[in-house]
Amino acid sequence: MVEKVLVLIHGGATHNFINKKIATTKKMNIEPFLGFDVIVVNGNITPYKKYVPKMKVILKDYTIEDYLFIFPLEDSSHVVLWVQWLVSFVVYTTNHSTLKFKFKSGGREITLQATIKRLEETTSSAKEEISSSMGP
Repeated sequence: MVEKVLVLIHGGATHNFINKKIATTKKMNIEPFLGFDVIVVNGNITPYKKYVPKMKVILKDYTIEDYLFIFPLEDSSHVVLWVQWLVSFVVYTTNHSTLKFKFKSGGREITLQATIKRLEETTSSAKEEISSSMGP
């Protein structure tokens, strides 16, 4: 089953995350692991002890298949992607004025475009909505 979700491509995140609510309500395969602690933006320490070992996220015509750590995201984001995902690319570019993200994968150039025109137009300035869908 494929379902549309809100994906945040976050420049400060070190790993890929999925919202705990989405993972549990969609009955995804959640597994425990030894875990690690993360200091979040407000200074609180949050433990990570569960993850989805194999998740497919489709961004436009590009598919990511990776593990995602379970996290109770406070905003409306369902999935957060960044450094863990980016290590698979040698070169990528981000244009913050046009909100475009470009990279090469399998010999193809992929361009992701945020669906908003300016961050000021959103109710949450940290959110960039990208049309996406995910499947098990």
